[in-house]
Formats: sequence, C-alpha cells, structure tokens
Amino acid sequence: MKQIRTVVVKVGVMVSAIWLFTTLLAYPVWAHSGAPIVVVRDLQLGAYLIERLLADPDVGGGTFEVTMTVDGAPPPEGTVVRFDGEPLDGASPALSVEAQRSPNDARTFIVTLPFDREGEWRLSLAITGPAGDERYEWTMRVTPPGGFSPVSLLCLLPFAAAGVLWWWGARHMEAPTLDT
Repeated sequence: MKQIRTVVVKVGVMVSAIWLFTTLLAYPVWAHSGAPIVVVRDLQLGAYLIERLLADPDVGGGTFEVTMTVDGAPPPEGTVVRFDGEPLDGASPALSVEAQRSPNDARTFIVTLPFDREGEWRLSLAITGPAGDERYEWTMRVTPPGGFSPVSLLCLLPFAAAGVLWWWGARHMEAPTLDT
C-alpha cells in the first residue's frame, strides 16, 4: 500500500509541476497579441474606406492598426497616416506619431504611441495623400499593460492550496484495511 501512495504522490507532484510550469510560461496567442479593441469598422472617410481601426491602448506603448482601402485597392504611395493623442485632463504633452505601412499588407498601417499615463485620451487618425486629407477622432481609456501581475498570482493561490491539501492528504492517508 505504501508503494501505491508513493506512486500517487509522485504522479500528483509531476502533474502539478507541469501545470505550474506551463501556466507561468504561457504567452498570448496570436489572436490576442497586438491591437485587440475594435475602434471602428467599415467607416467611409472621403475616398478612404477604413475597414478596421484596432487599438491596444497600454501605458508605455499603445499599439494602433488601421486597415483601409481606396476604391477597393491599397492606399496609393505617398499616403501618410498619423496618430495623435492628448490626455483629456491635459496632464501630459500631446503625442503625434506617423504610422508605418505593414510589410505584409499594403492596406495596413501600424503605430505605437508612447503613452506616459493612464486615463482618458483624445485620439485622432489623420490621413493625408493623393486621395485626399481626412481625420477621425475618438476618446479612449489608456490602461496598464496586461500580462502576469501580482493579481494573477493571487488567482493561482486557490489552486496551489488545493494541491498542498491533496499532497498533505496523500501523505497522511492510512492504509486501507481488509475486513474478512
């Protein structure tokens, strides 16, 4: 019986270690990397059709991605896309960064705005080019970057406690008796 108990404990420790290792080293899947919040879809701005404007407004590096077309084709060469932002409370200086055309998709422009604080920000997308000059404005809350944090560790505590209780119970389990 002691051998069974030892095997149960070893298997439990191994499963717990694998689970803990994979949980701590987990990384976001491609669907959640980059800009996950849809700001706008299928918006006509003059000659430009904004197919989607995505945002991941994190402090330190907010990612924005705009995919657009002109008459069903990528925007012509010479099109410049800028993202501007300023906090509504005026506590930080305004930001203005030119987006870069994606090497993978000529319709997509990507930029990172270096937000220095949380809070509500007034943001704008400015497009200038051969197809015309257009602007779109909105407000958005800038948040701390996601990922593993002390709060995440607190969420793991109940599972760790359950593992410790299971281990303790397995160690103190009495050998079964056979009644004849």
